[in-house]
Amino acid sequence: MASPPDNTAVDSLKEFQFTESSQPPTGLYLFFSFDLVNSTRLKTAYPSKWPLIVTKFYDLVRSALDTRLTGAVPWKFVGDEVLFYKQLASREELSTVLGKTYDAMMSAISGLHRLFEATQSIISIKSAVWLAPAQMVQPRSLDSLESIKLEHRNII
Repeated sequence: MASPPDNTAVDSLKEFQFTESSQPPTGLYLFFSFDLVNSTRLKTAYPSKWPLIVTKFYDLVRSALDTRLTGAVPWKFVGDEVLFYKQLASREELSTVLGKTYDAMMSAISGLHRLFEATQSIISIKSAVWLAPAQMVQPRSLDSLESIKLEHRNII
């Protein structure tokens, strides 16, 4: 008979304090990555259409995640990858996040394949979700960056 799964990680969340309001927002955050698989192959096969396909990928992922997971905020668009974050309101949210993320990913894949049928054998989407305690920080202004001295070195 198999032993029950180790719940050490989930149990450690019991010690984490969830707060209704905090300025700046401090708490436990989920991060989501959605990445277009085979984008280099796509660019080669469809040199004039790939920008439209990647733009639709962004739109489809955002829409699919918005309809399934309240509070997910776009964080970064990095080439053929889009990242989101969401502050957890409670431990109970963890039990549904992976299923909702999977559903959003599958919906975006279906949408891409429906809109661009010829790409079905080329592209797909992969996703990752991770968790971290974090505190929201305000972006530094460009003026404050003037005081930072950068040193350039060639490393061979």
